[in-house]
Amino acid sequence: MKAHRFFVLFLLILTITATLWAEVKTLTIDVDRADQLYRCGEPATFTVTAKEEDGVLSREGKLTVQFQNDFRKEISRHEIDLAKANPATLKETLTVPGFLSVRAVCGPISELAGCGYEVEKIQPAVPCPEDFNAYWADLKKQVRALPEDFKLEEIPELCSDKCTVYRLSIRTLGENKFAHGFLSVPKNQGDGPFPLWVMVPGAGPGCGPDLWQAKNGIMTLHMNVFPYPVSLNADERKKQYDDFHVGLKSGLRYCQDGATSRDTYFYRDAYVGIDRAIDVVAARPDVDKKRIVLIGVSQGGASALILGGLSDRWLAIVSSVPALCDHGGAKLDRSPGWPKLYDAVKDPAAEAVGPYFDGENFARNIHCPIRVTVGFIDTTCSPSSVYAAYNVIPSTDKQMGNEVKRGHATGQKHSDASQWLRKMIGK
Repeated sequence: MKAHRFFVLFLLILTITATLWAEVKTLTIDVDRADQLYRCGEPATFTVTAKEEDGVLSREGKLTVQFQNDFRKEISRHEIDLAKANPATLKETLTVPGFLSVRAVCGPISELAGCGYEVEKIQPAVPCPEDFNAYWADLKKQVRALPEDFKLEEIPELCSDKCTVYRLSIRTLGENKFAHGFLSVPKNQGDGPFPLWVMVPGAGPGCGPDLWQAKNGIMTLHMNVFPYPVSLNADERKKQYDDFHVGLKSGLRYCQDGATSRDTYFYRDAYVGIDRAIDVVAARPDVDKKRIVLIGVSQGGASALILGGLSDRWLAIVSSVPALCDHGGAKLDRSPGWPKLYDAVKDPAAEAVGPYFDGENFARNIHCPIRVTVGFIDTTCSPSSVYAAYNVIPSTDKQMGNEVKRGHATGQKHSDASQWLRKMIGK
């Protein structure tokens, strides 16, 4: 009797083990074109493959494949029995310019893919306000009418025989508000003038200074968007960030705070302050006025478009996976870019504010050489939002770097663009 029970238990363990081993461990989606670009109405073919841990094709389980208009409106959904079809081949298309997004799911495992349809024809979902340029010109005038209160404070522990590093602050709009950042100046590398490399970081607690480039003959200005001096210590920086959000009465993230009025939205004071700081630094005698460049990723990519459109000082710009673009994208059934402003701020007033802080409307004023990158499976800064901004840039020297397999991250195209920017300044 005991032997029988042991045998039954042994079979049960084998069954459970076999089931575990049969779980899908990887999903891959192959697209029939390497560039993943199509004309409207042209079908794209997707091959979805599910494999177990040892690389063997899975023969058990259900696979769900969903097609969407840039991760927003569903176009079609397919339920597939892996016992009957693995790999599974599906075809789908878009009839309007945009991105066809694919999401494959099997249990806890998922995979994404994306294809562009006549991407050169993607346009902003809503028009630019007629007074857009006048509004920002007036803000620039207002901030320059305030006392400058520009300060540079040396950070001794970061200085070396190759560079001097400073904290920077300058008054901006808002009650007793300042814009803050870090300036790193080459030292013992001649008197200059040096090229100036300007950057705003991606979303999050902010960033410290850039020492490496200053040590290699490039003056660097890193500006944060927060109205307080960001700590050099990462843990303290995170605490500052968390405490700042606790103090926001809206209960939203900083990137959505105050968005029911264009004069209270968080980014207004940040960007006019940063623009003013760049003016002051650019006027230094050790800055080469002909070699001032701008670069950023995500929120920094948006900043590159925004600051790039606020001034014509730039030699060249790199904007990678830019945020804050095409806030109204949902009106065309596609995803808006981060911070998904209207989804978060559930107030119709935000829809009147968004266009004044949309990267695509600043992009209309960029005439210098520019490189932009986009991820075809970016669910944060959707590819259609990036192309909506890129397509309205009037520069005659612009290029888009398509990262067809990448989400919200930088890849080779960003590296190439960064190298291009260094060549532009002779570095």
